Amino acid sequence: MYSPNDQDQADRNAVEVLRFAPRFRQASKAIAFLLSTLGLVVFCGWVFNVPSLTYIRPTLQSMKVNTTLSFLCLGAGLWLADNDDRQGGPWIPITEGKYWDDKPRWSPDCKTIYFISGRGGFFNVWGIHFDPAKGKPVGEPFRVTTFESPSLMVPQQIQSVGLSLSQNKFVLTMQDLSGSIWVLDNVGQ
Repeated sequence: MYSPNDQDQADRNAVEVLRFAPRFRQASKAIAFLLSTLGLVVFCGWVFNVPSLTYIRPTLQSMKVNTTLSFLCLGAGLWLADNDDRQGGPWIPITEGKYWDDKPRWSPDCKTIYFISGRGGFFNVWGIHFDPAKGKPVGEPFRVTTFESPSLMVPQQIQSVGLSLSQNKFVLTMQDLSGSIWVLDNVGQ
């Protein structure tokens, strides 16, 4: 079974990532500025025929025009990639967060999201209908598989579980556990 500590660790990891996000944005802006500035300086060296501007260091070979243009494009792309307008609207929860839900997969028609969930004590495949026009889940999650025995179940180590689907088939990692009791005669003789 999964442990509530797994969810706690996932929550701590998410908070940690969010804590560093502003620093990464600042670093990407600084790198974009440096790349663009370097590209612009060297490009000016080529346009105005100033050879000393085409070298990063005098002992190195001069930077070619196509490399200079690549630096300009990379800098501009990195600057534009950090555009906050592309982040979309607010995050919309798909499940209620009471259970361990993992490995979401879209159905081929994009109207259902399937996922592995620990509801009921054993991991199973569940689904929830989704309205692509409104961008929201519709109704309550529904159970797709019923594995409730250690003899055949979704593994408890959820990170190793794979889930794939096509138009009419699921492929799912399964675990088969069994145990036996044996008798040994003539013990101690």
